[in-house]
Amino acid sequence: MRLYQLTVPKDDAWNIMNDFGDIGLAQFIDLNREEVPYSLPYTTVIKSCEDAERKLSSLLDQCNKFSVKVTPPADIEGFLNQLKKIKE
Repeated sequence: MRLYQLTVPKDDAWNIMNDFGDIGLAQFIDLNREEVPYSLPYTTVIKSCEDAERKLSSLLDQCNKFSVKVTPPADIEGFLNQLKKIKE
């Protein structure tokens, strides 16, 4: 095992982390362990994700309540294809 420190531009970080996650051969070390979580720059992004998750959960509950069938896509490509169809 080797330890590398990788610094990437903020705009590319999301794609790079997704690629590393897809490979499944990387471990991440939190270099901000000593920091208060609410003072970190990505805190607002996490809050936005949590808010989106809450809204999706509520929407799914409503679909179940009214017997609306929800079929999740099999993979990310399926999701992106469905998203393109909605935008058209």
